Amino acid sequence: LVWARAAAALQWRLRRRESETGRELCVRANARRQRIAVFGGSCTVGSPLYTHDMYDVARQEWLPSPFLFTTYPRDASALASDGATVALLGGWGGTRAVRAVEAAS
Repeated sequence: LVWARAAAALQWRLRRRESETGRELCVRANARRQRIAVFGGSCTVGSPLYTHDMYDVARQEWLPSPFLFTTYPRDASALASDGATVALLGGWGGTRAVRAVEAAS
């Protein structure tokens, strides 16, 4: 039902393909502007990483991230975004939990 409502709202912008579901139409409508931010993780010996990258869905390629989070290396952190600002929340710093929130835009 959610996909059907969203698809109905998008139909004026995109011509719906004959066999396309509501979900597929929504994904296609947003693919041009979607980017997935990835931060941290751990290396093979378990140490947390400082790495940060972005995946551009439309181009299907990895790009260097414009967001610079450098205070703590982190594993198991969370990212949230409102489309302009990205917030990095918590995580594991290797020996203790990271109790910090960082934001970048």
